[in-house]
This record gives sequence, C-alpha cells and structure tokens, in this order.
Amino acid sequence: MDRRAFISGITLSLLAAPLAAEAPASDSGWLIGTWEGEIIDFPRTPRRVLMVQSVAPDGTAQGTFGGGGDLPAKIKVENGSRVMVISVTNTLVELVRQGDNELAGSFTPVSGTTFQIRLTKIEPPTTSLGKALVGWWEGDIQYGFGWRDDRRRTLYIDSVSLEDGRWTAKGRYGFRGRWIERVSVEIDASGRPVTIRFVEASRSVIRLQLFKDTDLVGSVRLPGAGWAATQDLEPAMHLYRMK
Repeated sequence: MDRRAFISGITLSLLAAPLAAEAPASDSGWLIGTWEGEIIDFPRTPRRVLMVQSVAPDGTAQGTFGGGGDLPAKIKVENGSRVMVISVTNTLVELVRQGDNELAGSFTPVSGTTFQIRLTKIEPPTTSLGKALVGWWEGDIQYGFGWRDDRRRTLYIDSVSLEDGRWTAKGRYGFRGRWIERVSVEIDASGRPVTIRFVEASRSVIRLQLFKDTDLVGSVRLPGAGWAATQDLEPAMHLYRMK
C-alpha cells in the first residue's frame, strides 16, 4: 500500500471510529494548550509546536502543528491518551501521553523515514500570553524631536485570544490624560521573544518585543518612512509594565 493511501486510510478510520471507542471531551481536555519540543536527530529544523484549542466529544481536536505551531493539522485523540496528527505536508505524527506534561512518539514524513519526537506542555496558551501581556504599559518614544511630554505613551492590553491559529489582543494606546484610542494588536508567539504589532490612528506602525515579562522594546515606523532610527543603541520605543 502506498503512503498516500495509508494516510487516507488513517484519516478515514479516525473520522469514522465509533463513539464507544473514543474518549469523551472531558477526558481529552488535558491536550488543550501548547506543546513544544524537538524531533530527535532530524536533519533539518527540529523544533515543533503543537497548539490545541479544543477537543470535541468524538476526540477530534482543533489546532495547529509546525515549526512555529502555525499550520493547520488534522488532530485526533484516541483512547484518552494517544494523539494522531497529520500535517499539511502529510507528515504522520503518532504520540502517546507520558504523565501530565509530555508527549512522546514518532514523526514520519512523506519520505518514509521515522524519527522520534518529544513534546513538553508549556502553560495553556491564553493563560501564558495573558499573564505576559495583559496590563498597563507606559514609557517613551525615543525619537529625536518633540518635547519629552510629547514622547510619553501608554498601552493598555485588555485581552488576548486565539482564533483560527492566530493570536490577537484588544487594547488601548495613546497619551494618558490627553488621548487614548482603541487598537487591534497582532501577536507573533511562534518564537522568543514574543512580538506584538499594531497601527495607530496616524498610521504609524509600532512593533515591540517582550523581555522578561516586564519590558516591551521595539520600533516606531512613521508613515512613509523606514523603521525609526535609534540613538545610542537604544530602541525607538520602550514601555515598562506598570501593573
């Protein structure tokens, strides 16, 4: 049997398996969250991330899998402890739960060579990013014009959510006590440090990276200009967590 037929057979068997043989969602909820690890002895980039948003009563899960955890995948929980993942490239990943925070198993790309893979659960995604980002941030734009008071900026991140495999936040940005506008924030959590990006009303693009959960450091790109120049190797914007 060729590999395409083999994977198709797995997919059909997963989707058609009787409910009696499947774990209910309450037993499979342990899978929800972010799992990160490596393919052992893999010749290319070994890092892999599995992000699971929900598990249905039949064991079918919604989530993503890939180098940054950002590619849609078919995910299925069987017997409460076994996880089957089929990636967009038809790579077959078979995992078994090892305790509360580890998945171990095999990673078989289309080439047919099987590698071992281990993933460790990090904090549930919304909790982790919520703890890191939600709150009151304040600091300065450090470009070389305007009075110091005009450089002061405030960012309130009110909520963080995951939808269709993409992280976003809702917030408010501006000059506290003078003007505040609502902003939609894009979040890139595929690597470290976490990066956020949003556009203010003047069309300036603000891109910041999170360091130590206490500092947002980055750049301001003004309309029609490149990334704002830095002075003395300091970033163009530095916000500090206030609370």
